[in-house]
Amino acid sequence: MLWRHPENVRLEEVKVVHYCAAGSKPWRYTGQEKNMDGQDIKMLVDKWWDIYNDETLDYKGEGEGDLAAAEKLIPLGGVVVRYVPAPSAA
Repeated sequence: MLWRHPENVRLEEVKVVHYCAAGSKPWRYTGQEKNMDGQDIKMLVDKWWDIYNDETLDYKGEGEGDLAAAEKLIPLGGVVVRYVPAPSAA
């Protein structure tokens, strides 16, 4: 869905918004880019940063150094793992 058609965007429901314009990467936004001076664009950039900075969305791994989890990956004694390398795609 294109952000430039705000009549098609329900902010309460939308999960992904796609906007194609030169300089439209929110992490590079300075406000000086062409086509990026509208209030709708500024709101989109602000929402992007809110999501980016939301620590509750950060990946939380299984706990580093968790020996019990690592031991599950070790093959049982006597098991030999053999593999044949695949040819290069090039």
